[in-house]
Amino acid sequence: MLIKYIIIYIFCTARGKFCVMNKKYFKSGIFKKLFSSYIIIILLLFVSFVAAMLYEAWAISMERQENYYQSAVEKISNSIDVLLMDAYVITSDINSSDVINKYAMQKKDIIKNNVSDAEVMTEIKNYMISRYNINIYDVLLMLNDSDSAFSSFGIYRLDKAADNIQGRGKVHSGKSVNDIYDIGNSEVVFNKEFIIYTQNYNSVYAKGVICVLYDKKSLRDMIDSQITHDIPINIYINDEPAYSYGDVKKPIEYNVSSVFNTGIDYKIEIDSSCFRFNTDYRFWISVVVAGVFCVILIISSLYMSKKFYTPLDNISRIIGINRENAVSETKRNKKSEDKAADLGLLRHTEADSGLDKEYDNIINGIKNLIGENNGYKERMISIKPYAQQGMLHGMLNNSTEPSKLSCMLTDDYKVLQKQYYVIADVNMSYIGSQSADVSYFRKMHRIIEQTADSYTDDETYVVWYDKDDYNVFLIINSDDGNNLDSIYYDIHNSMKERIDNEEYVFTIGVDKVRDDIEQLSLACHNADNSLSNIMTGGRDAVYYYDDDKKYMAGEYYFPSDTQQKLIRYVRENRKEDIGYVLDDIMNVNMKNNSDNLKVIRLMIDELHITTAKVLKNIQQDNVVGFTLEKMEYPATLEEIFTYYKAVYNMACEQYMDMSASRKDTNELNKEIMREIDDNYMNADMSLAYLTDKFGVSNKYITMLCKNTKGMTYIQYIQELRIKKATEYIKDGQHSLEEIAALCGYSNMLTFRRNFKSVMGVNPSEYN
Repeated sequence: MLIKYIIIYIFCTARGKFCVMNKKYFKSGIFKKLFSSYIIIILLLFVSFVAAMLYEAWAISMERQENYYQSAVEKISNSIDVLLMDAYVITSDINSSDVINKYAMQKKDIIKNNVSDAEVMTEIKNYMISRYNINIYDVLLMLNDSDSAFSSFGIYRLDKAADNIQGRGKVHSGKSVNDIYDIGNSEVVFNKEFIIYTQNYNSVYAKGVICVLYDKKSLRDMIDSQITHDIPINIYINDEPAYSYGDVKKPIEYNVSSVFNTGIDYKIEIDSSCFRFNTDYRFWISVVVAGVFCVILIISSLYMSKKFYTPLDNISRIIGINRENAVSETKRNKKSEDKAADLGLLRHTEADSGLDKEYDNIINGIKNLIGENNGYKERMISIKPYAQQGMLHGMLNNSTEPSKLSCMLTDDYKVLQKQYYVIADVNMSYIGSQSADVSYFRKMHRIIEQTADSYTDDETYVVWYDKDDYNVFLIINSDDGNNLDSIYYDIHNSMKERIDNEEYVFTIGVDKVRDDIEQLSLACHNADNSLSNIMTGGRDAVYYYDDDKKYMAGEYYFPSDTQQKLIRYVRENRKEDIGYVLDDIMNVNMKNNSDNLKVIRLMIDELHITTAKVLKNIQQDNVVGFTLEKMEYPATLEEIFTYYKAVYNMACEQYMDMSASRKDTNELNKEIMREIDDNYMNADMSLAYLTDKFGVSNKYITMLCKNTKGMTYIQYIQELRIKKATEYIKDGQHSLEEIAALCGYSNMLTFRRNFKSVMGVNPSEYN
C-alpha cells in the first residue's frame, strides 16, 4: 500500500512540474512512452532493492525464530528426561535388589529363605518413595512364569502367568499395562492409561519387566510450563503421541534423542504458521530512503525525456506544415480530416517497440502524406486471422489477457469486421447402436469447415472454432442483422446433405443476434444452454436461446421413497422393477416439465445423488469396486436414464455375485470349526495345519474363532483340551502325563501352565 501511494505521488508531482515547462508534451504518445521507459527502469531498480531487503529481512527473521524454537525443543526434551530419570533410577535399584533376587531364588527352590510377597512389595515401595517424585503413580514388577504382579500398593493376581514379557527401556504414552502386555487383569492399575517407562528385570534366576507409571497429567503440566500457549505443538515419544496443543496443519519436525537412554527418541512438531515474517524499523527506513531517491531520479528523467523528444517534435511539426502546403485548392475543405489522419499516423507509431524505428515511421509518414488515404475498411482485420492465431480461442474461453482484448477492441483492430454477429454451438454425435467410429467425427468436422466456407461471401462471414472433440463454435458476422440467426437452419440442412451416414447427426444451439463484442462470452454461454434442449427435444435439430423461458423455477417429480425402493430391488435382483421406477420418473417429468430445462436438470441431479446413496448403502454389504460417474451434457433424457439403468443392472449383478461368495464362505467357516472340534486332542493340530488344509491365513482363523466363540484360536483350543483333561482327571484312570498326551500336549510344563491358566489351580490339585 505504501509503494502504491509513493507511485501516485511520483506521477502527480512529475506531471505537475513538467506541465509548468510545457503542457503539450504529455499529449504525445511518443513522449509518454519515452518517459514511461525511464519510470519502468527506475521502478524495476526500486523493486529489486526492496526485494533484496525483504529477502535479507526474511532470512534474518527465520533464523531467529529457528533458533528460538530449537532452544524450546531442547528445553522440553531435557524436562522430559528429568521426569523419566527417576524411573531409570528406580528400575536400576530394583534390578540390584537383594530382597527381590532372593525371592526369585526362593521361587526356584535354590534357597530356603522365607522372603514373603509383602517384603517384595515393601522393597518396591521404598525405592519409589526414595525418589520423592509425586508424579509417579505406581511401580509394577511382573516376573515371567508368575501369576503375581508386585506394586508399591499391593500384590495383584493375574488371570494368566506372564510369559516372556520384556521392557528394554521403552516409553509408552497414553497406554495401559494391559494394552502393552495383555495381562488380562481388571484392576485400575492395569487398565488406566499412563505414561509408562518399562525396563527388563534381569537376574540370574528370574526374568521379567518393571513398569514405572506416570500420571498423564504430570507430563502435560510439565510441558505447559515450558511453552507459550499460542504455539500449536505435538510431542511424540518413540513415535507415540504424548502431548498435543492446537491444530498442527503443516508440521515442522524436530527430532531429539534422550540423554540418559539412547533408545528413547522425542519428535516434536510445531506448526509452520508459527514462523512469521517480521520486519524492524531499519527495513522501513531503507525503503523510505530508496523511495525518495526514486522520486529524484524520475524528476531528472523528465528533463532527459524532453531532450530526446524535442527532435521528433520538430519533425512532426514540419510534416504538418508540408502537408498543409501540399493540399490543392480544391481539397482545402478536407484540411481538418487530413490533419486528423496525420495525428492518427503519429499515434499509430506508438505500437513500434524501438526508437530507431520511429524515425523510419516518420519518413514513411511523409510519403503517405502524398499517397492515397486508406479507408477505414482497408484497416479492418477480419475474424479469421484471430481464429487461426488462437486469439479468438482466448475470447471464447474468457482467458484473453486484458491488454490483448483492449487492443482488439480499438478502432484499428476489430475482431468482428461486420456490425452484427450470432454464435452457435454445433454438436456432433453418434445415435447408432454400435460403437462410434472416432475417425468419422473428423470427417464431420471437415463438413462443418466446408459448409462455413460455402456460406462466406463479401456480405457475410461464417467462421468456426473448436470447442472440444465433439463441439464447434460457428459464428456468422454481417452488417445486416435481419434474420441472421435463421441462416443456421440452412447450414444444418446443408451439413445433413453432405453426410453419408444417418447414424451421425449434427445438433445446433443458437444464441440471439448481437452487436456488442463485449458480450461474446455471454453469447457462447447462451449457445451452450440452447444446446441443452437436446435433453427433451432430441438430437438432429436446431435450438434457439429463448431469454430464460426454459430456465424458470419449478417442481420436478421424484417420489420420496425412491431410494428405499431401489435399495430393496438391487438386493432382490429385481431389474424390471428398477426399470419401472426409472421409467415412471422420466415419463412424468417429460410430460410435466418438457419445456423447463432447469427443472429437468435438477431432477437429473436428484437421480444422480440418489443413485450414489443407493450404491453406498449396498457397498456396506461388501459390494465393492463400483465407481459412479455423472453423465456429461449434452445428452437426451432417454440416454441419461439408459445410463442409470445400466448402473443399477451392474449393481444387481455384483450384489448377487457377492451374496453367492458369502454363502461359500459360510460353508468354509463351518468346515474349519468342525475340524477344530473333532481333532483338538491331536498334538499336530495347529494354526499352520489349518492354514495348509483350508488355504486361509492365520489371521482368518483367529478372527473366525473370535467372531464365533468370542476368543482367539489359541484360547479356544486350550479351553477344549483343558475341559477334556478335567474329565480324565475325574475319571481317575490315567496319570497326568498320560492325560497331557491324550489332550494333545507334548510338553508337561505347557500342560500344567495352561491348566492353571484356565482352571486356576494346578492339575495335581484339581479334584
